[in-house]
Amino acid sequence: MEEMARTWTWPTASFDHLSETPANDKNHGSKTPSSEVPSRNASVAESQKSSAPTPVIDHKRECTKIELFYDLFFVANLATVTITNEIVDVTTFKAILGFFSLLWFTWLQTILYDVRFSSDSIFHQAHKAISCAVMLAFVSCAAIYDTSNIDLTHAGLKYMSFVLMTSRLALFIQYGIVFHRSRGHQQTAMPFMLTMGIYLATAAGFLGVALGVQHYPRCYLAWYAICAFEAVFIIAISCRWTVVSFKRTHLVDRLSDLTLIIIGEGILSMSRRTYILFGTVNSPTAGTYGQIVCTVLVAYMVYLLYFTHIEHDKFGTIRQQIWTILHYPLHVAILFTTDGASFLMLSRSLYRMTRVWVANWPLFTFDTWADFFSSFSSPAELASLLKADMDDLWSVMLKDPTHLLSLYDYNQAISSIETIDAAFNSTEWQNEAAATLSDLWNGVELAIFHEFGVAPHIPIGQSWSVQEQAESVEGVLGTVYLYFCFAAASLLFILAVMGFFAKKDVSKAMWLSIGIKAFMGTAVMLPVIASWLMDIGGIASFAPWSVAIVTLGYFTVVVSDHLITWFEKRRRPSHAETSHFCASPAQVSTHGDGVLEFKNNCSDTAATLSPLNTSLGLNNQPFHFSNEI
Repeated sequence: MEEMARTWTWPTASFDHLSETPANDKNHGSKTPSSEVPSRNASVAESQKSSAPTPVIDHKRECTKIELFYDLFFVANLATVTITNEIVDVTTFKAILGFFSLLWFTWLQTILYDVRFSSDSIFHQAHKAISCAVMLAFVSCAAIYDTSNIDLTHAGLKYMSFVLMTSRLALFIQYGIVFHRSRGHQQTAMPFMLTMGIYLATAAGFLGVALGVQHYPRCYLAWYAICAFEAVFIIAISCRWTVVSFKRTHLVDRLSDLTLIIIGEGILSMSRRTYILFGTVNSPTAGTYGQIVCTVLVAYMVYLLYFTHIEHDKFGTIRQQIWTILHYPLHVAILFTTDGASFLMLSRSLYRMTRVWVANWPLFTFDTWADFFSSFSSPAELASLLKADMDDLWSVMLKDPTHLLSLYDYNQAISSIETIDAAFNSTEWQNEAAATLSDLWNGVELAIFHEFGVAPHIPIGQSWSVQEQAESVEGVLGTVYLYFCFAAASLLFILAVMGFFAKKDVSKAMWLSIGIKAFMGTAVMLPVIASWLMDIGGIASFAPWSVAIVTLGYFTVVVSDHLITWFEKRRRPSHAETSHFCASPAQVSTHGDGVLEFKNNCSDTAATLSPLNTSLGLNNQPFHFSNEI
């Protein structure tokens, strides 16, 4: 029973540490911040009074295993949804973005609690199990609702609202328990009450969406407004009341871990599409190998760009909170940059094969079907030409042409032309043959996309013809090209802003680094600007070169950042040049109030330690360390 009681006991660490210790102080341990130590002339009674009991909350400096276990659910959700929902048009892009937003903000709210108030208790483990179940419910709901056909899938939207509500109610209970444990401490009452009120309000908002989505289908858009409101206010509370701030927590590490996970999701997409490429294409060209190399370099340089801009000991309270919330657009940009780069590995082969097949379309050469059919003397001659077109297609690409037959039986379509029950070249024959050829071209084109792992997004409850499905995927290269360039450019812009907030000291080197990122981001964004002047199909021909261009831009930024850092270090005098040798020993003196003072006449830094009365048994005489140059 005693062991069980210890398991339920809340960990011990002072709230005062949060408000008084510099952000991300790695040497916090059990030490009390210097500002809590009474002044040299303070009485022992005042010292004891200042060390009155405070609410106890534990702060871990590293991610716990259960937190990493929770992150596995995040990456599993994200990987499942992105693999089963290929981005082929604007509708699917919005769907993936919407799901990721809900997933990300739910993860954020969970870890904002974990980094400050989590503990190794049965209570915390039970709530972590609820959090993991919520993550699993996310992917379950994503499978049964479709924002492109809300009328038939509003039940799935309602279930998703209930899942979001449950996650916020769980957080309300968790914060309520912490508030209860800190009762009697006035400095904690207001921030906890506001936090609990916000989660209760957002849970009510999600409940309102669940009850209203059947009658007002578009009200599901309130999800995103509620998530944004919630994040802003929870962050604002931590800025206003430093007692619940993120100082001395491992928030930076948690965000860094999620960044790695999202980069890893991009690498997973690269591996999957590389497998598809080499399993489909008969003989990849040198350009295809170059695209694969560039795609890997893009992922690696995203890693370098992010992890070289952080200075863990430079964050201020407000800066850290802004830097935290900027991770949402950053992670969106990383997700679509790496996913777009991995898809564009297929672009050279996919574009080449579809262009060959579309170029054989009869009406590209002839003005009318009558002109085309009049160039043949019999249906057998037409069927022979169609088979020759198929042979040309195989010479371009496929390793296993017979696999395409399992996706679309083009032989049957060709043979059906010879069996049309009408006189050759009569109006009835031409109409039926034209319809057959349209289905043949659309069917083969759709099968090619399927072979590369691209399937059209058919809304739940609808049935599309082969022509509608083919039209859905025809613009996929242009769509991916645009969102890839936009995401890659946005990534540089966001990192430029984050770099400003991650570095406390403003310098010319910092502004130069930000300027280079902004300039290269503008250059990478040019294709998106050009798309306003030409149709999406016209810019698809540039898609195979886009990854190489982004790779060059990222490489320029990475190299320039390292050169700026190198020149900055050379410009500053080293510590060895400014230090001097001193043989004067440290001096110890005792003041009238019984305070021991250590003086080091040579040190150019100051340090103060907390009272060690009990542990050292020095009759309540606290140590004061001071330094004089």
